[in-house]
Amino acid sequence: MKLDVAYWIFNYMPHWEAASKEAQTLLHALNGKFRSQLFSLNQSYRIALRGQEKYLPLPAALPALPLLDQLARRHRINHLFSSAGERLLMPFVSKRDSLITICKEAISVDAFERNRHHLARFRFVVVESERHQEILQQCGIEERRIRLIYPPATVTPYRAAQPPFKVLFASSPTRRGKLLSRGLFLILSAAERLRDVRFILVWRKRDHDALRDLIERHRVDNISVINHYVDDMGILYDSAHVTILPGLDHASFKPAPQSALDSLGHGKPVLVTPTTSIANLVAQRGCGIVFEPTVSGFENAVREAMVRYDELQRRCHAVVQACFSREAFVRGYELLYEDLLQGAPVKCAPRSSRARGTPTLG
Repeated sequence: MKLDVAYWIFNYMPHWEAASKEAQTLLHALNGKFRSQLFSLNQSYRIALRGQEKYLPLPAALPALPLLDQLARRHRINHLFSSAGERLLMPFVSKRDSLITICKEAISVDAFERNRHHLARFRFVVVESERHQEILQQCGIEERRIRLIYPPATVTPYRAAQPPFKVLFASSPTRRGKLLSRGLFLILSAAERLRDVRFILVWRKRDHDALRDLIERHRVDNISVINHYVDDMGILYDSAHVTILPGLDHASFKPAPQSALDSLGHGKPVLVTPTTSIANLVAQRGCGIVFEPTVSGFENAVREAMVRYDELQRRCHAVVQACFSREAFVRGYELLYEDLLQGAPVKCAPRSSRARGTPTLG
């Protein structure tokens, strides 16, 4: 007897990584309605074949592709979480009733074109930004197959941060050599000018030595680095005044970056560059400031946030409730699974329901 849903993801780490948290949320929230399993292909050699969450070593994935294909056949629905450029799982997952959530940025937008023939075979392609929605439409993916479902965030009571003014960066790179694109050089240069502001960087150990060398080179003493897993990030969001996402290009952060959503959920405004996928939402909803990725642009954004803080802060929770609710996230996927299990023809969602609470994003 076939199980209902198989989730497929790379490097499943829900305690660290945002896409993993999304998969885990669906796995647990819909567990009573759908029989499901999760398969993670990890870069380590960890193997775990018992329980609902299964781990397979990525180094052995290529010779094991026939086995993975058999596992996919045992499920009515296969749900892949990846970027648009994924090449290992997408070819066989897309051959059957399946959907993909494009929850990560590809290195280049050309990845959409390279994988277009695979993307076109999915019954549903779920995106987390209107930019990806537009790219898919330009590539010729049928509009009726594209769904926009934002990842979830939770509203928690607002707790005022104590002076001095504190800026939190909670999106450290998962791969080496991405300090520039994630705006770390920008933060350090701005910190030299903003001596009365405290910067808190949450790190994941990778490239930590390179970061420490940069801090010493800039001779700044208003930067604190937390270089370990933080069990309760809520404490840090509560202690900060704003959260920063200073990416230099579209691939700097995932669509709808989780640190921005969590910050808004704690009632803390966000400072983002125009290439961040929620930049237009931040500007339209007034829950933060959009700034050009220059040192002067960064400095001006922090100073403006200090002056307009009360105005920006009181709008944060409303944005989460309107656009990033957990209930809307779970219900959106539940409806897609029901369509797939019933074998119903793919219908285009009414334009009003797709757009409700979702202003244009960059």
